[in-house]
Amino acid sequence: MDADGYRMTGAQAAAWYRDRDPGRPAIVGVLMLLDGAPDGDRLRAAHDRAARLWPPARAYVREPAVPVGPPVWLPDPAFDLDRQLRHVELPGAGGTDRLMAFAQDALMTPLDRSGPLWDGTLITGGADGRAAYLLRVHQSLTDGAGRVPLASLLLGRRPARPAGTPAGHADPSGNGPSPWALAAAELAEQVATLPLAAGRLVAAGTRALTRPAGAVRGALELGASLRRTAALRPARGSDLFHGRVGGPWLLATLACPLSELRAAARAANGSPLEAYLAALFGGLRRYHERHGARAPELPAVLCSGGPRPRVMFGAPTGPADPEERIAAIRGLLLSLRAEPAMTGGGLLVPILKRLPAMIAAAVPDVAVSEVPGVTRRALLAGTRVDRIHRFEPPAGAAISATLQIHAGICGTGLIMDGSVVPDPAALVDCLRRDFDEVLRLGRARARPAR
Repeated sequence: MDADGYRMTGAQAAAWYRDRDPGRPAIVGVLMLLDGAPDGDRLRAAHDRAARLWPPARAYVREPAVPVGPPVWLPDPAFDLDRQLRHVELPGAGGTDRLMAFAQDALMTPLDRSGPLWDGTLITGGADGRAAYLLRVHQSLTDGAGRVPLASLLLGRRPARPAGTPAGHADPSGNGPSPWALAAAELAEQVATLPLAAGRLVAAGTRALTRPAGAVRGALELGASLRRTAALRPARGSDLFHGRVGGPWLLATLACPLSELRAAARAANGSPLEAYLAALFGGLRRYHERHGARAPELPAVLCSGGPRPRVMFGAPTGPADPEERIAAIRGLLLSLRAEPAMTGGGLLVPILKRLPAMIAAAVPDVAVSEVPGVTRRALLAGTRVDRIHRFEPPAGAAISATLQIHAGICGTGLIMDGSVVPDPAALVDCLRRDFDEVLRLGRARARPAR
C-alpha cells in the first residue's frame, strides 16, 4: 500500500462497524488441514510475500471523526510480521476434537482493532506428523464475493486486486491523516459530486414525467420485489433456537466429494448448491424431530458469492424425500433469482447487502454461505493442503454453515451457538445422515441396472 491508503467498500465498512460487541467478533476463520508441518522459514516467507502483494494486510483502520464516509486502511509504520504469526504445539492436534476446541477459542477472541486485522497460527503436535494452519481474518478484509485474498495468496493463487479504492489523503510520514482530516476530505469530495448527482436526479425526473405510466409500474414492481426479497421474517423461528445469546461458539466440520454431490444434483434435476441446501436443512429437520419439535421452515439467509445480495427466505426442511426436497429448494431459489431487486444493480444491491446486518430483527436462525473455492490441489509453503474449512461468523444466527470447495472436496465449516445447541454432536450426526441420504441419490443413479 502506498501513502494514499484505501477506502473500505460499503460491505467492508458494515462488517467493521458490526464488530463492536466483543462477544460476537466479526472474524472469518480459514482452517487448512496439512499433510505435514511446513518449514518455518518458508512459511514466514510466504506470509511476507502475500502481505507485500496485498496492501491491507500491512495496514490499520482509521475512521473519520464524523460518520460522513467509510473508514480507511492506512499503511502501518510499525508493521511487524512476527507479531502476526504464531506456532502452537498442540498434543493430539491430529484429532478433530482438540483442533476444533482450539479453533473455536481462537475465533471467539477479538482481533486487535488498532493494527493489521489478521493473524496466522501453525498448529503441530499430531501423532502422525500432520499439522494444521488457522488464518483469522476480520470480515472487513473479505471482498464482495466472499473471497479472502490473503488466503489465496498464501496458497500461491493469482494475486487478488486490493479491495477498496485509493483514499488520497494519507501522510507519507507514516502517521496518516487525522480523523478530522479524513472527514473534511470526504465532505469535500461529496460536495464536488453534487452537480453530477443533481443532473442524474433531473434526468430521472424528466423520464418519469414523460413516461408516467411506466415509471409508476416500475416503482410498484420494484417495491413488491423489495418486500419479497428483503422480508425480515419469512418464516417462524425455531423454538429450539429461541433465546440464544450468541455463544459460546461450537465448531465442527463436514466433507463430501464434489463428484458425489454433483451426481446427486443431476439425479434430482438440480444444482450442487440446491442438493447441498437440501441435505443441510433436511439434517436440521431431523435434529428437531429428535428433540420432539417441528420446524417445517426455518428463517435463513443465503450468501452465494458474486454481486447478489444476502437473501432472507423461509428454508423448507421437508419433504422427507431428498429428491422432492431438492425440487422444493430449486423452485424457491429460481423464484428469488427472478426478482427485479436481485438483478437491478445500481444502488439497490449494496443497500440490500447491508440491510439484514443493519437491522437486528433480521437475524435468521440459519446463515449459509457459499464462497469461492480452490479447484486444484494447493500448497502452503511447499506442504500439501489436504482440506480447507471456512468458518463465517454467525452474526446472531444459531447455525452458520459455510461451503468451500477445495480440490474436489466440499468442505463445510459449522459454527453452532452453544446457548441453544447443547448437544452439537447430535446435530452433526443428523446433518451427516441427511448428507448421506442426499448423496445416495447419485450413487443409485450410477449403479448399473441388472
